[in-house]
Amino acid sequence: MSRGGGVRAQLARMQKESALTIASYSFEGPEAILFDRRAMVHGTRQAYQNSNSGAVSRDGTQIALLLHAGENRRPYLGIVRMDGSALQEYPEVDTPTEMCWSYDQSKLAVTSQDHKLVVLNLTTRAVTEIDPRAIITSQCWSPDNGEVVYEAAHGNLRIFTISRGESRELTTGTDSSWSPDGYWIAYHDRDNYFVIRPSGEDKRKLFHKTRVVSALYWSPDSRFVAYVHRDFFALDVEFYHLMVRRLEDGDEDWVADNVDGNSNLQWIANRGFLTLIEDQLGSKR
Repeated sequence: MSRGGGVRAQLARMQKESALTIASYSFEGPEAILFDRRAMVHGTRQAYQNSNSGAVSRDGTQIALLLHAGENRRPYLGIVRMDGSALQEYPEVDTPTEMCWSYDQSKLAVTSQDHKLVVLNLTTRAVTEIDPRAIITSQCWSPDNGEVVYEAAHGNLRIFTISRGESRELTTGTDSSWSPDGYWIAYHDRDNYFVIRPSGEDKRKLFHKTRVVSALYWSPDSRFVAYVHRDFFALDVEFYHLMVRRLEDGDEDWVADNVDGNSNLQWIANRGFLTLIEDQLGSKR
């Protein structure tokens, strides 16, 4: 075991020092993991955020949301600041289901209800279609903001290069996520998590785990990952743990219950975001 001790204790210390957390957005509003409490805690839900899904930006300052427009209109994309202010509406992107922020927050990769993958330029509002049938995670972008990894039809993982407007095959698997250091793309295949270079070289198995239901979500320094694991109280009663794992030695622990495997989880280090969550927790005591 490393000098940091158990992985949850190490992350709890890092949370106090740098506000590191795992964030997401649900129908209850923005939420974050408090590692020392083993809990996913919800912040305040803004009145006009009539949304049950969203994705937190990598710096923890904005949320991309599915906005419900009312009768006879399809839901569409919206973006708000973390405090719920400055709503921007993007009706040109309808029924967003999976959303992934670029590192510089200039672009969003979005899949729609029918699984069409597009990239939205937030400055020009230009929408580029990438693939008619695709799945992405909240960590789909390369660190240079130039490429997107996604799952196409039949479990075919592909990388789309923005500048060239073309995609190339990477490997076969599901639940792809790009490490923030840029060196690896993680994915899931037959009860194993693998990593592979973006070039398609050096494929290797990270670890074996049955009953996982999510991608691997990388910490900002690429030293830790999180994933959702399904377990059972009884044969027909299931529950979900959010697990964290330190890659250097494989030490892992659970940090929250009842975390949806379809959540757009994102590691962030934002003191303001964490304070918002902790203040909301204090108000409920």
